[in-house]
Amino acid sequence: MRIFESIKPGVVLLDIGLPKMNGYEIARTIRNTPHLMKTILIAISGWDADEDREKAHKACFDFHLTKPDEAERLCSILASL
Repeated sequence: MRIFESIKPGVVLLDIGLPKMNGYEIARTIRNTPHLMKTILIAISGWDADEDREKAHKACFDFHLTKPDEAERLCSILASL
């Protein structure tokens, strides 16, 4: 993904259910980009089963939040960074 060639975000909030390329694929792309390996990845998803959290973990997300219920947790995570 060319956008990641020119930016180095500290945190990426990434929806899982995206068209064309899902959030898991994008997370793996970010993790395989040398200058982005330490970027904090936060999955934002409507899916909250244990299986969904495991998929996010395997895709190297640092956190998995369920929308819209975990807005306070997101604020807490961001404040701690």
